[in-house]
Amino acid sequence: MSGRQRLGTDCDAVPFKSASGALFAAIPTSTALDLFRRLSRDLRSPADWEDAWGAFEDSNDLIGACAIVKTAGTSFRVHVAVIPERRRLQIATELLALVIDLVMARGARTLHGSYQSGAVGAHRLVDRLELTSARRTSEDDVEVVIFLPSVEVAHPDRVSVDRIAKLTPGS
Repeated sequence: MSGRQRLGTDCDAVPFKSASGALFAAIPTSTALDLFRRLSRDLRSPADWEDAWGAFEDSNDLIGACAIVKTAGTSFRVHVAVIPERRRLQIATELLALVIDLVMARGARTLHGSYQSGAVGAHRLVDRLELTSARRTSEDDVEVVIFLPSVEVAHPDRVSVDRIAKLTPGS
């Protein structure tokens, strides 16, 4: 990896400002994968991500990323990573909320991910979603499945998804 990625230099999408103050924009999947490799030991996720988004500071430095890939039918796999110095800002929660909105619009019913069994922050992130989830723990890893509500059923105003994190357009 060549170092830090910057909004505008490596990513040309129009950003959206989040509640945390981070700017979110679509990024190349290779940029997300570079961050994942830097922050996640033993990354076992697919290298063929379909879409990725980054979280940027006011300085336009990349501080977090997420990526998705459709695995089968209505199932997607997600990976989220945020640099340790910025994790308390709830950026991972906002990135995951963005992903949930996007995959639900694509008809997703389940979202799969994994994290290391000692990653307390990742465990809390899934718990804060207020969505049904299931976990399978092995010696070192936790595999999680998040069950998404049907767009047609019980969520006409998407209140529970909006409660996760509300993104507003920025300049």
